[in-house]
Amino acid sequence: MPPKRADVEPLDISGVADEWDGCDDVRDRLRNGQYIIGSEAVQDDVQGCCSCSSLLVPILTRMSLRDGKPLPPIDELRAEMEKVYAKNKRGVSPEDQDEIVKSSWRLKKMLGFAKMKCRREEVSTVTCPFCFEHFDLPVSFKHISHFNLFRPAIFQ
Repeated sequence: MPPKRADVEPLDISGVADEWDGCDDVRDRLRNGQYIIGSEAVQDDVQGCCSCSSLLVPILTRMSLRDGKPLPPIDELRAEMEKVYAKNKRGVSPEDQDEIVKSSWRLKKMLGFAKMKCRREEVSTVTCPFCFEHFDLPVSFKHISHFNLFRPAIFQ
């Protein structure tokens, strides 16, 4: 395995908390006392990524615009999750803090999974209509079905 390049600038995901808070699905889940990653995302597979697409798409879009498609640092993911929890008057309890740590690692794992699927050009047969309902995606996304949603033209 080649060594990681230390000269690669980390992915800037500042502002993702605002995008997440702007998504009705994420905001409603947090305001109803649930966690940011819903219970429907049981596993970190295609179905789990589709159910968490409201969290993944803003970061995957940023990744797609950078050479090497770097994953975001875990500290920044955690900070953005803390911000969105705070905007929804959550995150002060020990349970919420523990869930923020778990969810940030789980989200990073899902981002890596989506990146791997795109790199291998493995197309899924699982449909993901959720994304088209909740995001104003660019036209290039509208032609993509199934898991290819996570693979904009720039990501190729």
